[in-house]
Amino acid sequence: MLRWVLGGVVCLVVGGMLLARYFTGLPAEDRLTRVEGVVAVADQETRRTRRSQYQVLAVRIGDAAPAYYLDRFPEFDRVVAAVHPGDRVTAWVDAGQNNYIWQLDRGGERVVSYDQVAAAQRENDRGNALFGVLFVVVGAGILVAMLWQWRAGTRPAGPGE
Repeated sequence: MLRWVLGGVVCLVVGGMLLARYFTGLPAEDRLTRVEGVVAVADQETRRTRRSQYQVLAVRIGDAAPAYYLDRFPEFDRVVAAVHPGDRVTAWVDAGQNNYIWQLDRGGERVVSYDQVAAAQRENDRGNALFGVLFVVVGAGILVAMLWQWRAGTRPAGPGE
């Protein structure tokens, strides 16, 4: 019974984390840090996780910390093609968090807007939110079932029983 209860608690925690990420996932546009200057480094990198790999554009503007533009964001190829060392750019970055580039201008021309990136991030987070709801429902169901069985004085059948 303890394993089931722990499993239910874990489901609630994971579901809560996924839902929290959905509701707090976007920085407000007015809270972004404006980074302006000449691009010192613009490298496209491949990053790997256990399950996938993705492309990232790492941009260092002047002596600011590197900022990143992910391939799941819109116009990735256009952004990669538009940013080169020596170019003068203005980027709006969530400095101190992920250092993602949320808006980018080059030479007075908007390459990608905050609205475009925010819409893509919301869409990406929507899938996580659905999984979050699923985890919360399953976790709550397990805990309710365990409470019900505990009050009734029975125990759930384990594997192989």
